Amino acid sequence: RRTHADMTPKLQNLSGFTFLEVLVNVFILALVSTILLLGAAAARRNAIVRSAAQQIAGFLRETGGLALNGVKAANCDPANSVDCSRYVVIVGPAGRKSEYVRRAVGGGTEVRGVLPAGAVFPVTEQEVRFAYTPPTLTATATSVALEHTTGAPQWLVCVTSLGSIAVHARSCPP
Repeated sequence: RRTHADMTPKLQNLSGFTFLEVLVNVFILALVSTILLLGAAAARRNAIVRSAAQQIAGFLRETGGLALNGVKAANCDPANSVDCSRYVVIVGPAGRKSEYVRRAVGGGTEVRGVLPAGAVFPVTEQEVRFAYTPPTLTATATSVALEHTTGAPQWLVCVTSLGSIAVHARSCPP
């Protein structure tokens, strides 16, 4: 004879996830995604500033080459012929943190440039001078700092007194 327990349908052993398990997994995925996105944003800022530092280094190398080869600035006064091939690069002229300019000491046409969006010079009105007096190219020994508009990271363009130019992350070698 059948009992009442035999007549009621038995619940099958269902496998699945509880609501709490799904909630924990969603939280973990959201946390990992946030960490990855923050890391990607920091890497992008670093790449922008490093690219800007390389851009400035190239501009400074070009300026040193002009001085070394005695190239006179366009529209320079012939009375200042010696100073027409001596150059000064000013980073952050007139407080504009994302611009730079090259001009001959003797005057003439200026060449201006702009940093990529997001990169700035934390120090403005900084000068780097290049002059060639055979047999030596001389330059202002300095470091030009560049950083992201958020303040980090920072890259340096290092210039030696002999006109050597290199890009470094944190500090210039002695």
